[in-house]
Amino acid sequence: MSPPLTLPSPPEGARGSKRSPHFDSLSPGEERVETGEGNQHTYPSPEVLNPSPPNGGEGRVRGALLAALVIATAILWAAPAPADDPEVPEKYISVDEAKAHVDKRQRVLFVDVRERAQYDDLHIKGAINVPLDEIRRHLRDIPRNELVVLY
Repeated sequence: MSPPLTLPSPPEGARGSKRSPHFDSLSPGEERVETGEGNQHTYPSPEVLNPSPPNGGEGRVRGALLAALVIATAILWAAPAPADDPEVPEKYISVDEAKAHVDKRQRVLFVDVRERAQYDDLHIKGAINVPLDEIRRHLRDIPRNELVVLY
């Protein structure tokens, strides 16, 4: 730190030559400002208002944050992937095969994945309508112990 800053006294007879003992010397971190007509004010110096971190502290903080970010990314990257939809055997069948299941009186659930307006125009008797963009939200409603045909 630098020693306290002192300013010379104004010339005798100069306006505002009376000096207050408060202004005789400045404490570290203060500076004197002449505001005109002999008025003087003491303000904190810019170093006090915006101190620089000692020994490169800002660099250490940034380095620590970067290290924490890298570690967090590595942990998240190595974590197991979230569970996906359960394994369900899928098979593409023809219209004739679907009709054969119906003719044998086997339980078959037909799910029409078209938009509601198309479903309302024409659909298989007994089919339910679950538009394709909503299918994930309705997976719990679809039975897993019977044949399900999406069309």
